[in-house]
Amino acid sequence: MLPQDESLEILEEFLREHHYEKLQGIPIRVILQLAYLVLKETAFVDGNKFYR
Repeated sequence: MLPQDESLEILEEFLREHHYEKLQGIPIRVILQLAYLVLKETAFVDGNKFYR
């Protein structure tokens, strides 16, 4: 499993290093918030096990 906090830091670093302020009109701050939600709220079931 990916370290979630580190993944968000890497995403932010990448976006800032490549001088992105917005992607398709969406501010970087919002993109990072959405990425946080996806990483923190993702869950799945495999067999009888629930993973979050």
